[in-house]
Formats: sequence, C-alpha cells, structure tokens
Amino acid sequence: MITRKSIIARKRTLALPHLLGNGLSLGATFAMRWLMNMGFARLLPAAAFGTFSIWFSLVNLLTPLFSFGANLHLLQKSGKATEQSYRLLAHAFVLLIVGWLLGMGIMATAWIFGVAIGVVSWALVISIASLFAANSMFYSFFKGLGDFRIEARLQLMGGLFLAAFTLGLAAVGGISLVQIALLVVFCWQLLLFILGARHLHQRLPVTLHWRDYWPNRQTFLAQLGERSAFGLHEWLSHAYTHLSFLLLGMMVLPAQLATYRSAYLLVIPVGIIPAMVSQVLLQKLSRQARITAGERYRFRQFLQLSFFIGGAVVLFYQILGVPLADALLGAQYDPLVIAQLSQWLSVVFGLQLLSSLYGVLITACGYQAYRVKITLGAIAVQVSGTWIGAQAYGLQGALFAHLAAVAFILIGYATFSELKILKTKSPIC
Repeated sequence: MITRKSIIARKRTLALPHLLGNGLSLGATFAMRWLMNMGFARLLPAAAFGTFSIWFSLVNLLTPLFSFGANLHLLQKSGKATEQSYRLLAHAFVLLIVGWLLGMGIMATAWIFGVAIGVVSWALVISIASLFAANSMFYSFFKGLGDFRIEARLQLMGGLFLAAFTLGLAAVGGISLVQIALLVVFCWQLLLFILGARHLHQRLPVTLHWRDYWPNRQTFLAQLGERSAFGLHEWLSHAYTHLSFLLLGMMVLPAQLATYRSAYLLVIPVGIIPAMVSQVLLQKLSRQARITAGERYRFRQFLQLSFFIGGAVVLFYQILGVPLADALLGAQYDPLVIAQLSQWLSVVFGLQLLSSLYGVLITACGYQAYRVKITLGAIAVQVSGTWIGAQAYGLQGALFAHLAAVAFILIGYATFSELKILKTKSPIC
C-alpha cells in the first residue's frame, strides 16, 4: 500500500545520490579554487596577493554578467536531454560571446584613447571571467540532466595540470607576479573549457546542425527575459561580497587586504555546504508542479540539518582557528589576527547556509524578484557598512559590515518564506 510516509521515504532515497554526487562535484570545484588561492597566499608576498585579490574580485563581479542567470535557468529547464535543452545552452553561449566581445572592445577603446589601464591584466580578467561563466554553464546543464559527477571528473583532470601551470609560469620573466598568477588561472580555466566542450560534443544529437542552435531574435529576447531575474540576483549575490573587497582595497594597504582575504580563505571550504544543499533542493523542487506537504517536510529536514552543520562549523573555528591559520598560511601572517577574523567569518557562512535554503524555496515558488530586492538591500548595508566601519575600525569594521549584510538577507528570506510560502497547509506555489 502506497502511503504518504512511503512516498516521502522514496523521495528521500532518490535525493541522497544526487546530494552526494553534487557534494563531490562542488567539492572538487571548491577544492581546486581553494588550493589555487591558498597557494598564491603562501607563495606571493602579502602586497602582491592583496593586489591579486583585487583583480580576482573583478573576475567574480564580471562572471555573473557573462552567464547572466544561465546557471539557475539551465538547472531548472534542462530536465531532460531534449533538443530544447541543448538550444538553451547554445543561446546562453551566444550571450556570453557577445559579452566577451563587448568587454574586450571597451578595454581596447580605453587603451586607444590613452586611458591608464593595465591592458594585459584587464584582458586576462575579462577572459578568465568568461571562461568561469562558460564552465559553470556546462556544469549546470549537466546537473539539470541529472548528471552531478561530470563537474568532479573535469575539475580533477584540470587539477592535475594546475601545478604544472604554476611551476612552468613561475619561470617566465618580464611580467609581474600578479600577471603570472592571473595567467595561471586563465590556462587552468581554458583547459577545463576544452574538456567540458569535448564532453558536450559527445552528447550532442547527431540529427541537429549547428544552425539549428542559433536563436532567432524573438526566442533570444524571450529567454533573456526569463533569465533576467536570475541574472540580476546572481550578480547582486556576488556584488555584495566582492564590492566590499574592492572598496576595502581602496581604503587599506594591499598587505592588510591580503590578511583579510587569507582569513576568508580559511573559511571558504565550508562554503560548499550551502551550494551543495541548495542546488540539490532546487533541482528537486523545480521538478514539482506544486510544492506539497511532502516537499515541505523535506525542506524542514534540510533546514534542521543545516542549522546543526552551521553550529558545528562555528565551534570548529572557535577551537582550531589559531593552529589552522598557523599551519596553512605560514609566517608572513599573524595567526592570532587571522584566527579572530576567521571565527567571525564562520558565523557569516553559518547564516549563509540557512539563507540559501530559504532562497531556493523562494526561487522554486517563482518569487525571484523578491530575492533581488532583498539582495539590493544587503548591498546597501554591505557597502555603507564597509565604508564607515573600515574607516573607524579597519578590518574588523569591514567584517561586521559583511556579517550585518548576511543577517539582513537571512531575516528577509526567512520572514517571507515562513509567512508567504510555508504558513499554509495546502499545496503551495
């Protein structure tokens, strides 16, 4: 006899492989990026790593502009390997290419008219951001089809070459250490793009010609409209973190920014948890026409688990913050300062874990515009708080501004979800 409990148990069993597979794929991506940044933090002088952090924040700000919501859109719409799913991916790449050409054109125009910019560094930043966007679209497309392991395989293959890029480019003369670091990132992402494109080519329907993927004007504009809310939210989610890095970089010395960034790197590994849980939850909720009592029960389970995980993360950094900083970052940073910053940043990630789940629920129910409004408010809190706090209290002031912005998002998401979505006992959305 089929009962409500048996249905919930079956859905929980089916979700577990996807959760583990997504954890493996995101874990590989996070591990490669973390090892890359941690390697630069140890190998580069503090001032050079601070300057690299500014350029890399620009990469993170440009990346969501190139993808413009394609990740969430592909994750939701690519439920089956149909011709339409492949067309969605092709249309996303058309917009990415247009964005890359526009960025390079603006940079070339500025250089022609004598604007003082680092042409090599800017060209690398624009190209790296476009490759980050392209690779993330590959992974989101495959995850939408239910394959959560491709990202892990590609990242591990690319990671084998990352050390070779670093060792080989370290011997190149005539360019700065920061440009060497950017070139390493570019080569790494280019390799991942080639691997991802090869894997996609093996799965393309043989009956379709490349012209079949080219969007007409009406279809392209319609899909751009569908992605606009996703794209704006994705960029704003990056902006409220990385705008503060850029602002802080203008207010403190590069070595001080390197200290803040290094503390951030110590806590970055736990950032996989919100991404892993939220992507699986979104993929599951998006397959339902309406969110029923069973889906509501699953959401509560995710929420309880995330609450305990967040508490464990905070406790971990409270106990092991100092020895962790001393072991990973070496002698050029003060372990006590790094540990103090990382302890508060662990609280930030704990709040982000809870807010990501509420955010997924809001997205699945079609209230993406509300997420954009809340994130806009968080950016205002983050930027104004960083500007005021950094002048008065230095790095600590910037840290508490970041904490206030994340708390603002959690309160906004949780209030809306509990009162608007979860309050009713009938099927929602």
